[in-house]
Amino acid sequence: MPSEPPWEDLLAPLEPATVGPFLPARERFPARETIASSLASSGLAAFLRDAGEDAPLTLVINDPQRPPAPRPALEAILGMADRLRLRPRLRLLVATGSHRFTAEERRRHEEAFLGPWSARFVERAWHDARSEADLAPIGWPSAASSRTTSRE
Repeated sequence: MPSEPPWEDLLAPLEPATVGPFLPARERFPARETIASSLASSGLAAFLRDAGEDAPLTLVINDPQRPPAPRPALEAILGMADRLRLRPRLRLLVATGSHRFTAEERRRHEEAFLGPWSARFVERAWHDARSEADLAPIGWPSAASSRTTSRE
């Protein structure tokens, strides 16, 4: 069976050209500005004001296996709360799916995400999709034994 030629050889007759200039990778997606703009029009400010001071606010983030890093979203959310002079009780839930992480990997991920806001989080939890003790039946009664979700 003949092998396929390298993709560079396949593209050569097309004479691909680079069109630019390109922004450096770190500037291609202005995450902070985009997220802040989206949050400003999302109704989050009204939600936070209506919830009131010391209301619980659970932030669900990706585990270290899944990009992108959620830090710009945290900065935008807490920046908005600070501008409103609100201090919600922050809770962190890391959605791990079926991935497993050591205590050190968890610590590094939390540190990278929470940064200077670490002390503001009163609770932290890592979802464990395999923990029967932390799951509860959902859906139709006939499917209760086959579908579960986190109790938290």
